[in-house]
Amino acid sequence: MEKFASDLHFHTTDSDGIKTNAERIEQILVLDPKKEGIWATTNHDRFSPSFVEGARDVGIGAIWATEISAHSTELDLSLHITCYAPYLSDRIASMVDGIITKRKEKVKGQIAKLRERGFPITESGFFQWIIDSKMSPENATNWHLAQYLWRQKRAIEVASDLTGGRVSSELDFMRECLRENGDWSSIWYYRIPRYEPELSELVEIAKQEDAVLSVAHPNFSFTKKLIKEYGAINSAERIQAFHDRIVPILSDIGIRNYEVNALASPDWKEAIVGTVKKTGGLITFGSDNHGLEQADKKHGVFGGINPLLTEEEIAPITRKLRSFI
Repeated sequence: MEKFASDLHFHTTDSDGIKTNAERIEQILVLDPKKEGIWATTNHDRFSPSFVEGARDVGIGAIWATEISAHSTELDLSLHITCYAPYLSDRIASMVDGIITKRKEKVKGQIAKLRERGFPITESGFFQWIIDSKMSPENATNWHLAQYLWRQKRAIEVASDLTGGRVSSELDFMRECLRENGDWSSIWYYRIPRYEPELSELVEIAKQEDAVLSVAHPNFSFTKKLIKEYGAINSAERIQAFHDRIVPILSDIGIRNYEVNALASPDWKEAIVGTVKKTGGLITFGSDNHGLEQADKKHGVFGGINPLLTEEEIAPITRKLRSFI
């Protein structure tokens, strides 16, 4: 493993992180005092000029990046795709701006539906909380709604009553109630026509602009689909179904690169490395840190690279992205 710190997947208050771009730059200066690493804030569906420009102003190796919500018709699945670009792409920025506009419309509709179900929430109250929390209102998501409501005793009681006590945390509430494929989505999930760009369209733009696209946290992204549609219950079965059912379809679309995130288990790490060897792609890496000082079930510590990755495995993406700085 290379001796300098790097992170190709983390968030700031431009989307759903709790650290500002300036605070991230301060953290990087501590973690990477010699400024040898590569750093990419992959905020959801938006570039972050103040991070890239501010980091470069003090000599940090920052690159243009975003985490795009893209839909694959072939898989009937929405995926998070990290995108690393050699410059601030107007075409990709325009694409993700459209996602943000529709997402705000969706959040407002979701608030109205939650109110109908008895939840203590208003548009003004929710968006003021977003602003007070140093987050951007235009990037509010259902995850923010879950966080906001789970701070209120009455909201927890309503969720418990409507699910027979089966939803007992804000993460459960977001996954099972506020996602389209959640177990309780029929009660309160607000649907609008699909607004995410088609993955094949994103791939075509990326080819034209020499951008790198990578499937974010594949060890987490496909779990529900692999279990529900393919009956892959244990890890070995899920990995086999991932190889057999998911990878060939994504390869046909033009996706070759996959992320080994900081929390990928040994079996998933080897599966992803093997996949990339077959596709002729690149291994990306990152913590997916949202600002917390400690790791949780899905997010690593800022600047953390999966310890199972070798220098040889990350060297190709490192070389490619250095050319973007």
